[in-house]
Amino acid sequence: MKKTFTLILATGILAMGSFAFSQETERKAPALALKAIDAGKLEAVGKSLKEAIAAGKLTEDEAKAKWDALMKGRGNKKPAAGKGDLGKGKKPPTDAKRSLTNRPQVNRPAKPELSDETKAQLEAIKKDKDALKTAIGDELEKLGLGKDSSKEDVRAAVEAFREANKDRFAAIKEASEKVHETLKAVRPERKKRPEPTPEIKAKIAAVKAVGKKLHESRGNLRKELKDASDENRKVLIEKFKADNKDKHEELKAAHKELKEAVRAAKETGDSRTSE
Repeated sequence: MKKTFTLILATGILAMGSFAFSQETERKAPALALKAIDAGKLEAVGKSLKEAIAAGKLTEDEAKAKWDALMKGRGNKKPAAGKGDLGKGKKPPTDAKRSLTNRPQVNRPAKPELSDETKAQLEAIKKDKDALKTAIGDELEKLGLGKDSSKEDVRAAVEAFREANKDRFAAIKEASEKVHETLKAVRPERKKRPEPTPEIKAKIAAVKAVGKKLHESRGNLRKELKDASDENRKVLIEKFKADNKDKHEELKAAHKELKEAVRAAKETGDSRTSE
């Protein structure tokens, strides 16, 4: 029996060695190295099993069972998937980024360059605001107010500070309004948004009409749920879903039709972005 098992081991090792050698003309260098390693491992395992039998640690039947399990495990291993090993219907991995949707570019007017005077005014306003912010912090610290203080105490202290420094706040507001008017005067005129087509207007009206119905239904549901028990709440919610299922489907369809109409208008150039 011992000779039989030894013969099986030798035959298996020789077969694996022959198989590795026969693959040399068909595999690349990394594959050759991998086969050589596998054959070496098998030889080492066979040697260790022989030694275990000789030492009485394993019977020949136990050693044979281990060897058969090892060979069976090797037969069930699947090769790493490469370009040619992809399953049917599977797409190969790619690092290529998906192309972005080609949306029409909006030609926005360029922002006007600020004059040195306007820049100086904005800088002065910022400094005044920062000074007031620092002063408020100092005042709260003097009063011993911080994160642990109540909101009412902090609010009262801030209101008192604003009242004591109302002239400074008013000056900042006046300066800000002047700068705003200056910027508004030099702001480029925006192109008038084109009037929606009659078809799009009709689609918008349809969406609003269905949305209004659902809004009213939700409002009624909230009123009913306000004083309802947990059990009744579940019943009311289920009833609302059942009663308004058609409305939800109608709203979904109306939204879809509106999107299609807007998309068609963009493709024909009848939109703001196409100007």
